[in-house]
Amino acid sequence: MTRGFNTMNAQSLFSKPDSRFDVSYYGLHLNVNPSLRHINGYADLLLDIRESTQIVELELISTLQIDSIYVVDEDRLASWSRSTAPVDYIISVDLGQQLLAGDQVRIQVYYQGEPGTSGFGSFVFATNSGQPAFWTLSQPFGARDWFPNKNTPNYKADSSDVVVTIPSNLKLGSNGLLESVEEVGSGLKKWHWKSRYPISHYLISIAAADYEEFTDYFHYSPTDSMPVLNYVYRSVNFESVRNQAALTIDMLGLFTELFGEYPFIEEKYGHAMFLRSGGMEHQTMSSMNNFGRGLIAHELAHQWFGNAVTCRGWEDIWLNESFATYAEGLVIEAFDDAIDFRSWRFGHQSRVTEFPDGRVFVPSASINPSDPGASVQRIFRYRTSYAKGALVLHMLRRKVGDEVFFNTLKEYLQIFRFGTADTEDLIELFETQSGKHLRPFFNAWIYGEGHPEYELRYAAQPAGSGGFRMQFRLTQESSMPGITNFDVPIEIRVPYQNGQGDTTYVFEPDTFPYEAEVFIKESPGFPVIDPDLHVLTVRKDVIPATFGNLDQQLPFLTELLANYPNPFNPSTTIPFRLGQPGTVLIEIYNTNGQRVATVINTFRSAGFHTVNWDAGGLSSGVYFIRLQHEDSIQIRKTVLLR
Repeated sequence: MTRGFNTMNAQSLFSKPDSRFDVSYYGLHLNVNPSLRHINGYADLLLDIRESTQIVELELISTLQIDSIYVVDEDRLASWSRSTAPVDYIISVDLGQQLLAGDQVRIQVYYQGEPGTSGFGSFVFATNSGQPAFWTLSQPFGARDWFPNKNTPNYKADSSDVVVTIPSNLKLGSNGLLESVEEVGSGLKKWHWKSRYPISHYLISIAAADYEEFTDYFHYSPTDSMPVLNYVYRSVNFESVRNQAALTIDMLGLFTELFGEYPFIEEKYGHAMFLRSGGMEHQTMSSMNNFGRGLIAHELAHQWFGNAVTCRGWEDIWLNESFATYAEGLVIEAFDDAIDFRSWRFGHQSRVTEFPDGRVFVPSASINPSDPGASVQRIFRYRTSYAKGALVLHMLRRKVGDEVFFNTLKEYLQIFRFGTADTEDLIELFETQSGKHLRPFFNAWIYGEGHPEYELRYAAQPAGSGGFRMQFRLTQESSMPGITNFDVPIEIRVPYQNGQGDTTYVFEPDTFPYEAEVFIKESPGFPVIDPDLHVLTVRKDVIPATFGNLDQQLPFLTELLANYPNPFNPSTTIPFRLGQPGTVLIEIYNTNGQRVATVINTFRSAGFHTVNWDAGGLSSGVYFIRLQHEDSIQIRKTVLLR
């Protein structure tokens, strides 16, 4: 697809951002009239020339009228033209002379009109508590809906200023520190926010409303602190929100320990409420729909992963979103307990394995800047870019160990600090730091599709010196064709038949089928694959076989086994074995005999199986697990204890 032709020099306009320059400074000077849904003003841009050129191409939607473009250093107006439909957001600016790589030029683009609302809603006018409100959210391509820019995440401006005049009854939040608030007459105030940290263009934001304000402080040393500024709507319960937002301080402490110093420590962190669902990690001041703990954690973690280090292209969005999602789990692990962290993993695994496909890395063919709606759907697909990527990080952590994992994250954040990175950068660093060959892991889990499915055949016989010998054969299939080894450690837990403990074995197969023989001191019960849900998988079949001939399956009866943990909150694993293949129905009933959940109703092969049940939404109490298979019906009691 082409954008047409520049009438000044007949140079073709390409669909990708102009590589001949970067923007090293953004100064946005705007007047916003919420009642008219109108903005006017100018963007002050400092351009760093990367390749010899006289022409540069910026992006700004066609419904925003350009009044003039001024070359500041030469005190003259520049010639410019706009592309035509269907890609009508390109401004081609003639700088008046041939500039060389290393040159700088400062221009000011004067414009006005009604801003656009593409993608996630790049500039939205609304009301709250009867007063005007508006906010921006520019990721991934929406910045052009309200200011001229170079629209790609692969560079950063060195600094930014946001100077916005609004009705005097409103407050305006933005990036960095508040430099001034000035009464300018006619019922208007001018707000000036400045940031002197590098920033990606899409992280520049404004949010305005009749906010209430409060500030907490993060004490990052015995003598120093950083403000955490909060702008909240008057329509919310102020005290409740204040208590929720206070968790930000604890999370800043946790993330500082795990990831290193907060990247923008000389300025601030904060939140400004908006009416869109979820949140957005605008640099130093996230936009928030609510103050749920998970959302606070996610947007705060983005200040490290996404803001301090930004994905070099939208193909690598998982470097932003998966890390922030995993940080939600790390908060649960740190502030709650291992059972809650396991339940968090279970919830994300259930979402990912709902379908057999799903690639974390976003194919370039799925990204079309001229179709933000479709691009947003793929780039920000929760199942892959958020949930699956977060679980991949957990498996990577298990593979390299906690010390290497978190030290490598700190090194990654230091090496690429205030810059950009891609997946290959992360792979190279993890291989260097761990001393392990991790390419197969990343090829399977990030670049590949699907997830593994396992079958374990096992047998046991008494050992001559006491105890038992056990043989295992583990096979792996993929939910999608193409992956032969997902290259992840597998735990197999063997409970003792006397109920007095268990032994856990960890295998890391290079190839499948994988066979091993182990010694166990007590008479073994039925093994369980990945009992703590560290691996992204859904099918984990276990089949008893003959010692010395694992191909020969042993007959056994259908049985509903004891779920674990029990009592539980909010999820538990239900193990069962089937004497023959067939449809299995597992349902949950309360003490009144009412069915409250259907866990599975599907075909399963003969052997040992597990399913997970999440009792989210149910109250504490006794429940009954009912299994029906062929003519067999079995029931067990379990307790949900919140």
